[in-house]
Amino acid sequence: DQGDLPAAERELRAALATLPTYAAAARALARVRLADGGAEEALQLLVVLLRRDPYDVDALVAIADFLRALGREADAEVPLR
Repeated sequence: DQGDLPAAERELRAALATLPTYAAAARALARVRLADGGAEEALQLLVVLLRRDPYDVDALVAIADFLRALGREADAEVPLR
C-alpha cells in the first residue's frame, strides 16, 4: 500500500506554493512523484534543490537513490563524488 499519493502530492505542492524554498517538502514531493511514476519530474525537483544549495547532502543522496531505482547504477555514483 502506497497510501494516498494524490493527496500527498496536493499537500506538498500547496506547501511549496506557500514556501518555494522548503527543501524537505520538495524532497518529499520527489519521492511521491517517483512512487507514482513521475521519475523525471522527481529528478528535476532534486536538481532544482541542488542549484539552490549545492551542499544539500539529502538531495545528493536522493538523486543517487532515484538513479539506482531507475536502473542507472553508473550514473548514481556521479552525484556522490
